[in-house]
Amino acid sequence: MSPTLQVYQDSVIDIIDTDYTFDVLADDCQFTEGPVWHPDGYYLFSDIPANVIYKIRPGSAKEVYLKNSGTDDPLDPDLKPDQTGSNALAYDPEGRLLICQHGSHAIARYDGQQLKPYIDRYEGRPFNSP
Repeated sequence: MSPTLQVYQDSVIDIIDTDYTFDVLADDCQFTEGPVWHPDGYYLFSDIPANVIYKIRPGSAKEVYLKNSGTDDPLDPDLKPDQTGSNALAYDPEGRLLICQHGSHAIARYDGQQLKPYIDRYEGRPFNSP
């Protein structure tokens, strides 16, 4: 079955191209979030329950980009099993990946080699689930 676009506000039709196609790049994930495009021609996206960030190029199979993307302790009894992983992704001005971590209650920064805590609180109060 081909994916479809559901329009909920008619005024959107004036500003979007309705002659579109969807490309399904992967359909074997659990619960994905936070896609981000890299200028080198690939997407990164989080699979929250899997606690993994995947890398995928159009026309290719997905591959693990970063394990334990949301927490390095997925068996922590205080965590909900389906919310251990990362969520939103973005790049900072230097091109490092910023990762919203459900399990670690923080935003981390990944430079391609090391995953380091970046921020875990605001105005002295800890994050819940960024």
